[in-house]
Amino acid sequence: GTNKPNLTLSGNMLQSLVVKEVDNTSFTIGIKGPAEQYAYHVNEDREFIGLSKEDSATITDIIKQKLMDKTK
Repeated sequence: GTNKPNLTLSGNMLQSLVVKEVDNTSFTIGIKGPAEQYAYHVNEDREFIGLSKEDSATITDIIKQKLMDKTK
């Protein structure tokens, strides 16, 4: 149908993003809560889950800084 929810305006799925796994070289984000039941299905039709290269670089820089702060 044409009655698709506006996920940006509702913010329901964005508020449901969580870090699922972390290792030395990567991390995996996923969905928690009620949105988990429909988020992956919606993502197949309209991709929204994931990070751009710019977002990933920003997150990597933040994590590096936090790790450096902890080792001081």
